[in-house]
Amino acid sequence: MSTDYCLLQLVRHDWLTDGPLDGVVSAYIDVLRRQRYTERTIHIYLSSLAHFGYWLKAEGLELASLDSSVVERFLHKHLPNCACPRPCYSTKASAGAALRHLLRVVPPKRSAPVAPSPRDVELKQFDDYLAATRGLASITRARRVQDVEAFLAQTFGPKPPVISGISAPLLDAYFTHLSARLKPVTLRIVGNSLRSYFGYRAVLGDSTAGLVAALPRIADWGRTRLPNVLSDAELEAFLSAFDHTDPVGLRDYAIARCLVDLGLRGHEVTNLP
Repeated sequence: MSTDYCLLQLVRHDWLTDGPLDGVVSAYIDVLRRQRYTERTIHIYLSSLAHFGYWLKAEGLELASLDSSVVERFLHKHLPNCACPRPCYSTKASAGAALRHLLRVVPPKRSAPVAPSPRDVELKQFDDYLAATRGLASITRARRVQDVEAFLAQTFGPKPPVISGISAPLLDAYFTHLSARLKPVTLRIVGNSLRSYFGYRAVLGDSTAGLVAALPRIADWGRTRLPNVLSDAELEAFLSAFDHTDPVGLRDYAIARCLVDLGLRGHEVTNLP
């Protein structure tokens, strides 16, 4: 898929091509593809980037002024009160992940280095743990870091994340908030990401067993339906299909009766003495 075609899939692609981010969009897409992100993920990130580009232009900010403080301002001040034209992508977690990649593509031009925030340091160390210790693929690590970032941002804001500041009621409130807009399968993914993060903190010596136990078990009622079975007529036709005058037919009929009458599995019948 070409870069131009990828941009044309965006409803607001003009926010990228007619804004301060126009000169880095191609490089941004190339970097994501080299890291083997799926086209769907790239599309989501570009949607967030387009929203960010529109906001930059409205604020009168140029690419040269881009740094982590601008990104933080967009995420924590603009998004909660966003009144940009629709459609725009306003999910803080995805926007944060998309803009972290942007900062890597466009290193901020400043005379003095700015230290990363405590949350950025925590997420970087967590990502290193997932890569070096757990050996997870980059796309899996990115999703877990994204989920943990969203949780830490909502829980601590700009303050340093402290594991002792997390409690079971806080986790219940967080998942109650998420359940209003996320499907059960996505909630389970978020739960797995936080479980992985608490496991990482346990490796560092924190007591997180209670937090892991407090993570909700998300039910998936779509997978609880009874299996399909043969009707009485179909079962009768099946059992009548065997040739009782032939030894092989009799053997197969006996196997079928074991399956039907005793509820044995195929390998269990095979291993009968």
